Amino acid sequence: MKQVTPYGRFVRIKRMEQGRLLVEQAIFMDCTPSLLSSVELGRKPVPESWIPTITDFLDLDEKDQTKLRTAVEKSNVEFRSRPRVSERVHALAASKK
Repeated sequence: MKQVTPYGRFVRIKRMEQGRLLVEQAIFMDCTPSLLSSVELGRKPVPESWIPTITDFLDLDEKDQTKLRTAVEKSNVEFRSRPRVSERVHALAASKK
């Protein structure tokens, strides 16, 4: 199972604390639950443009807004530093030779 990113951990905890669901967030953000899940799991980067909407959805105070921004930055660094699928496929093929 894919590990949750720092962004995913932060948002999931906040949703649970507030008794909110992923599907509610998806409706609020006008996107699909599967897109939100993909971002939380690090399959896709966190769009910087989401920060104000997430802040509104979760009604974050300044302290939590800072935590959200930090989690987004860490998650996006992790996303950019991962090898791309084609690089992994080539490495796997080379190891089979």
